[in-house]
Amino acid sequence: MGAQWFANLLAELRCDFPAARIFGVLDCQNHTGQALMALECGISHILVGTLAQTAFDALGQIATQRGCHIWRGISSMPETAPSDDVLAAFPLFAMNDHYLPASECKKRLLAHLAQQ
Repeated sequence: MGAQWFANLLAELRCDFPAARIFGVLDCQNHTGQALMALECGISHILVGTLAQTAFDALGQIATQRGCHIWRGISSMPETAPSDDVLAAFPLFAMNDHYLPASECKKRLLAHLAQQ
């Protein structure tokens, strides 16, 4: 379904349940472009896999500018409930929603980084 679908789902849930604290974490696995798209869609909690350090650092800078959080390599369920400061993430299921080719994802990331 992709990042925009997930962002819309979170918005609908927050609208339908305004008193609830709803955190959504999108697992982008090893796809830098998908993580960038998630940031562009306003998803504030993003999990990535084993990205190169330079790509992770670049995404981290973008996330910080947008008030978002990005984690790398978290794969186990937290023993305690997440706090306001730290949100532990774990994969629920893999959607395998890799619609854009890697070249397009890379092109979008480079274009975004050039604007910084």
